[in-house]
Amino acid sequence: MKVSTKKIMPSLIALLIMVCFSTTSYAQNMVSNPGFEEWSDGAPSGWMGEKSNIGANNVVQSDDSHTGSYACQLINTESAHKRFTTKPVTVETGQIYTITFYLKGSGEIRTGLYDNRTDASGYFYNDYAKASDNWIQVTQEIEAANSLSSAEFIFSVRNSSGSNILIDDVTITSNGGAPSLIANFKADQTIAPIGTIINFTDLSTGEPVQWNWSITGPQDFDSNEQNPSFTFMKTGAYDVKLVVSNEETSAEKEELGYIIIGDFTFFQNWNDKEWRGWSEVSVEGNQKWEIIDKFGIDDSPCIRMSGYDQSPVANEDWLLSPEFTLEAGNKSILSFYNAKGHEGPDLEAYFTNDYNGDVKAANWTKIDFTLCTGEYTWTHSGNISLSQYSGTKCRIAFKYLSTNDKSCIWEIDDIVITKDDGTAIDNSETVEFNIYPNPSIGAFFIDTQCESNVRIYSIQGHLIKECFFTEKTQIDMSAEAKGIYLVQIVTKNGISTVKKIIVQ
Repeated sequence: MKVSTKKIMPSLIALLIMVCFSTTSYAQNMVSNPGFEEWSDGAPSGWMGEKSNIGANNVVQSDDSHTGSYACQLINTESAHKRFTTKPVTVETGQIYTITFYLKGSGEIRTGLYDNRTDASGYFYNDYAKASDNWIQVTQEIEAANSLSSAEFIFSVRNSSGSNILIDDVTITSNGGAPSLIANFKADQTIAPIGTIINFTDLSTGEPVQWNWSITGPQDFDSNEQNPSFTFMKTGAYDVKLVVSNEETSAEKEELGYIIIGDFTFFQNWNDKEWRGWSEVSVEGNQKWEIIDKFGIDDSPCIRMSGYDQSPVANEDWLLSPEFTLEAGNKSILSFYNAKGHEGPDLEAYFTNDYNGDVKAANWTKIDFTLCTGEYTWTHSGNISLSQYSGTKCRIAFKYLSTNDKSCIWEIDDIVITKDDGTAIDNSETVEFNIYPNPSIGAFFIDTQCESNVRIYSIQGHLIKECFFTEKTQIDMSAEAKGIYLVQIVTKNGISTVKKIIVQ
């Protein structure tokens, strides 16, 4: 839908929208002030329930509206989410609630519900949606797990920048027990090396009977299967689109740059919740490594080890990778992310090319890497050279230790071994910066608080552009091919951070 920025007769337009909602919806909107037209003491009327934890100064009246005169701007530049909620409403167990709203800006937002359910501290959240330069309609559904007269629907926001998150024209209705048709999917891997078979799973609701998958990128794939698999043989970024339909209607979902195929030697995350050849060797203690559903990078699954069982317990537990081969003549780089909670011995990492089933008999080389020092702060290991093992079959291993006095939790995610062609990107330390708009039609801004050097890389790691700037600069990529690029900021002190930009 094209929306004019020229506000002609806004009250009439708002009235027409209300009429459309009243003729196409079968239930009354549960939200008062859905278009954020009414504000009192700097806050939108009918919003900022007790479960809101976003600061009042971060909820702002905006005249950049979808319809009417105003929209609501939500500001949270941190990666940890903040909640913006409705005033209390009544929900009933087993009822399905459809939340539809319009979204614009830069950042991520998801819907949720507090209904005091027995798990997750009483909360439920959907997946995040990404804002863009233009108004888009977002629809998500939630099934209430507990009847409650003081429930609150949630808009959870994170990673906002530039114009931040704008929402407008919110509708929340009950569908009874029948979910409406909403397209949704997941892949068991979203970042993988060449030659990987990636399995796609349909997560659509509303009983679809037909599926039309379209994957475009360096290779194109199509399928009418419900849960297809594809083998990716070319590096680059791939867009994934799913259209589902039944006898009454159709729905679609598209994720730009959803799959990234790189020239990796080895890559492992745990998004599919499968060990994929990793094995555990317990030397001491009964506790085990486990895959957890979230809390990894971008709230994805990750692996965790804890030696705590009502009190600290002494453990020595190894986790070994499957065997892989480092090509002769290539310099290889290992990196991964780690996080910890509580106090206890440090996580250790090792490398070997002679493991034969006995961890005590193998010759292990201890790996020096950057350890997490904050409470559950994902920390990049730094780029670790494996060039001395070129041309051999190898394994990496992580060793967890705890004592009867101290036991911390260690988590690991996104393990990758790449070929070092001289353009490897090191992000062992970070510097804060914002990129907007993202996605971009070609030109975008980079905003930081210090003098920095910016480098733009292709997804294959080739340097495209480089320049020096202070505070804020505009980068024009309109002459480059559409796709995903990596933006690296390097300060005068050598601190580096990398983010992704989508050029449409």
